[in-house]
Amino acid sequence: MIGRRIKGFTFLELMIVLFVVSLFCAIVFPKFNNFLASSAVSQARKMADLLVYVNDKALMSKDENVLAVDLENKTVGFRDAGRDKSMVFSRLNKVSVLNGEVKSGTAFIAVSQWGIQQPLKIYFADHNGGATVEFNPLSARAVVMEEMTQMKEKQ
Repeated sequence: MIGRRIKGFTFLELMIVLFVVSLFCAIVFPKFNNFLASSAVSQARKMADLLVYVNDKALMSKDENVLAVDLENKTVGFRDAGRDKSMVFSRLNKVSVLNGEVKSGTAFIAVSQWGIQQPLKIYFADHNGGATVEFNPLSARAVVMEEMTQMKEKQ
């Protein structure tokens, strides 16, 4: 045993490795949690883009269109370039129009040659919270508002 050194890790080396791993976890896990929580927000942004696109397309082409928001199948159908298209929104919850709220069935939104003529609110929800898309026909803009249940619980 004289002249041979015992191989292994010192306590200080183990503490440094543990510190680096915990620092990595402290940075990565909250970002991963935010990524999972933002599925409703992501779909709301996609819907906002769709509303602005369909509105602008109607204004430029002077064509009439109808957005069919099917809450049972979680799809939105519209006509683009002479073809029927549909998009799936798995977090779609309800639609609020001038006449009231639609929570089941299909909501039809008319898009005339002057664009969408009524204010809209489209709600998205998941287990971490939700988001709302508000379309203003006067400004032709769609705004996404994020709502998280975790923030409600803290208040």
